[in-house]
Amino acid sequence: MQLRYSKQAGTTLVEIIMVVALIALITIGVLVYFESANRSAKVSEIVTDLAALSASIENNYAVQGDYTGISTAVVMGFVNTPERLKTADKTGLRHPWDNTASGITIDPATMSLANDGYTISLNNVPYDICQDISGKIYSKFYQVIIDSIQVTSIATSITACGTTGKKTIKATK
Repeated sequence: MQLRYSKQAGTTLVEIIMVVALIALITIGVLVYFESANRSAKVSEIVTDLAALSASIENNYAVQGDYTGISTAVVMGFVNTPERLKTADKTGLRHPWDNTASGITIDPATMSLANDGYTISLNNVPYDICQDISGKIYSKFYQVIIDSIQVTSIATSITACGTTGKKTIKATK
């Protein structure tokens, strides 16, 4: 008696499941990488925009000698205020994590003399984004305060931002 082996025709269920699982793993990897890259891009964008906003404020107030009268509404009128910070209806300044007109506010600050500085406040920043932003800007401003804690290093930035909730970053120059 002779044994006959039939040739396999098509794929088995196990092979199909393995291919689907592999595609799922690749998709998850791509999504995780995209989220990380997107987050980093937004943080870099806001850090760059803060530098541009500071330069705009300082250029427009250079002649006056102090920052008396500075406000979000006044800064909205500057031609060199970054457009992507302006809300769609042009009533205020926003950032990627708060699209409302109060996402970014600007007020006069007193460092040595009345109104000799200004404060840019980023409101409603998620704690993990807060750590990224404050760690990149604390050395570029006179002071950075997060919910009443002054940031003086990366370590204080992480402590001030905490592990939950939304924060307000106040950068004074």
